[in-house]
This record gives sequence, C-alpha cells and structure tokens, in this order.
Amino acid sequence: MRFGMRTRSRRGALRGGLLPGLLAGVVLFTLLLSLLAALISKGSLAPEGGSLPLKLAFGAAVMLACRITVRGAERRKLQWSFMCAAIMSAGVLLPGLLLGGEGSTPAAVCAIAVLAALLAAVLGSARRSLGNLCLLPIL
Repeated sequence: MRFGMRTRSRRGALRGGLLPGLLAGVVLFTLLLSLLAALISKGSLAPEGGSLPLKLAFGAAVMLACRITVRGAERRKLQWSFMCAAIMSAGVLLPGLLLGGEGSTPAAVCAIAVLAALLAAVLGSARRSLGNLCLLPIL
C-alpha cells in the first residue's frame, strides 16, 4: 500500500502541536517574571519601573510560544500563531480581570500579543530564505 499526500494530510495540520509552544511560552514567562520580581525585591529596580520589562517579558514569551507553534504547523501558520497568542493573552488577562486587580490594560496585552504573533508567523513562514522579511516594514 502506497501512502500519498492524501493520507498524510488527514493526520492533521500540526506536526508538533499547540501544547509544546504554549508550554515553552509559559515557562519562559515564569522565569522572566521571577527574575523581574527578584530585581524588584533586591531594590535594583523600582516597582513603578517594572511595567516596561514586564511587557517585554510577555512579548518575548508570546513570540517564543508562537514561533514553536508555527514551526510545527504545516499550513495555516498565521491562524495557529494567533490562536497561541490568544491563549497566552487569556492566561495573563483572566486572573487580573476575575480578581479585580489593577494590572496591565487589556488593550496593551492584546497589542503586544498580536505583534508578537504576526512577527512569529512571518518569520515562521520563511523556510530557508529571508524573502518574507521584506514584509516586516509593511506590518
């Protein structure tokens, strides 16, 4: 029996899956958040000045999660990247909204997640060439 493209396409759109990307993103965000908390507790960083490093840490975690997810996707890379970013954003926003705490604004979190997902999808679609990097100034 010969296995052709039709048989391979039925196995699904992902080779790696969404879970490895989300797991890597959560681990990275936890490590960066712990590092930021340690810097604040030692007095090296003012608590008011922690907003920008926190947003950068979240952006790096979403970028890594989307990048790993996109590398495992055979097709529809942008959709998988946005799905991963939406799950990471919900994981950051829901505890703050449910507990009524004052954290980051939802618009800032969503904007960071969308930009990281777009960048990961564009970089993930470039297989071995850098031809898709010319799209970055347009984004």
